[in-house]
Amino acid sequence: MVPSVMLILGGMLAEGPNESRLGLRTTIGIVVARLLVLPIIGIGIVALSNKLNFLVENDAMFRFVLL
Repeated sequence: MVPSVMLILGGMLAEGPNESRLGLRTTIGIVVARLLVLPIIGIGIVALSNKLNFLVENDAMFRFVLL
């Protein structure tokens, strides 16, 4: 899933900010959201789920797959 999303993002941004109809601010916002904000939210959800004991105890592989 992640490699395909990265390919789609790269395809959308391939034109560059000068030729794109999105504009520079929108392009930067998309990149920041996809590469910084969403992964941090995902890590936070998995960490909170682990802290609240929603996950299988002592199963590091399960947590790794969720991440």
